[in-house]
Amino acid sequence: MKTGKNELLKYAISTGNENLQSRLLMLRQGKSGTSLAKLTKELIKLADSYKVPELKFDEQASKRRFNYQAWLMKLQPILAMFTQTASV
Repeated sequence: MKTGKNELLKYAISTGNENLQSRLLMLRQGKSGTSLAKLTKELIKLADSYKVPELKFDEQASKRRFNYQAWLMKLQPILAMFTQTASV
C-alpha cells in the first residue's frame, strides 16, 4: 500500500500537477501535521525532484538579485504545497 502512495506522489511530481501534489502531501501529513524535521525533509526531497539549483552568490548586486528572483520562482510551487510555508 505504501509503495502505491509513493508511486502516486512520484507521478504527481513528474506531471507538475501542483494541486494533486498539495492534496497528496496534506493526506500524507494527516491531521497531526508534520514536525519541522519532516517538513524540511519533504521540502528538500521536492526541491531535488524539481531540480531547484542552489542559490549562487555573485559580486554584482544586479546579478545577485536576478539569481535570487529566479531561484525563488523555482522554489515557490514547492513552498505553496505546505501550509507552514505557503505564505512565503
